[in-house]
Amino acid sequence: MNTVYFVNAIAEAVFRAQESSPIPTTFYIGLSATKPTQDGESIFEPTDSNYSRVAITFSQPSGGLVTNSSDIIFPRSQEAWGTMRYFLVFDAQNGGTLLMYNPLPLPYSVGAGVQPKILAGYLKISVLKND
Repeated sequence: MNTVYFVNAIAEAVFRAQESSPIPTTFYIGLSATKPTQDGESIFEPTDSNYSRVAITFSQPSGGLVTNSSDIIFPRSQEAWGTMRYFLVFDAQNGGTLLMYNPLPLPYSVGAGVQPKILAGYLKISVLKND
């Protein structure tokens, strides 16, 4: 699901061809226990001091989709994060703006001492539509 901000950034970059594009050059994956809204609100990322978003590299597009081209490995949890249900795509490692989000294919329960990992090719992302 694309946020309103990201859809507008894509339209700006494509149709207005501005010299300073609002599309970032690096994207970061985060996790959330709750479903965000299209305006980028209602996010519940882990509050563990070890949690941080992870930079992601994408495959070549095919049929309008990209996947994560390598494993995404989050830092080892110091405390339980709970059940993570959504992956988030941000334009910054800290703060920044939520660009898109989707449910994880399977909810991921993260206890203390766990190092969450999303295998290469597991996330399928498209900017073509919102479901």
